[in-house]
Amino acid sequence: MADYFQLSEEEINEKLPSDKQAVFRNRVSWANTYLYKAALIETVKRGVFRITDKGKVIVEDPTITKIDRKFLTQFDSFNQFINNRELEEPVSRYTKALLHWGSGANFVIK
Repeated sequence: MADYFQLSEEEINEKLPSDKQAVFRNRVSWANTYLYKAALIETVKRGVFRITDKGKVIVEDPTITKIDRKFLTQFDSFNQFINNRELEEPVSRYTKALLHWGSGANFVIK
């Protein structure tokens, strides 16, 4: 993902205010969780995910340019995960890219 977005080492290693985790890793992890909870990706094994048929439909739809929490509320499984909490700003620009990047192949989140 870092290569896909051509991120610098500084951007990759930038820490959250808590200084416990890198922002990039945190955002990718949340994007992965949200996509999984919406059933757009599935777990192959620990740390390895595959895009689902439902996810492929989303990636191939040129009218979908942004996947955020509001978009994901169309999926019941995501709503169950969120438990009707207030919608917030998107996790990041990485959400659709993660889906696109993983389309047609397995990918690993490290």
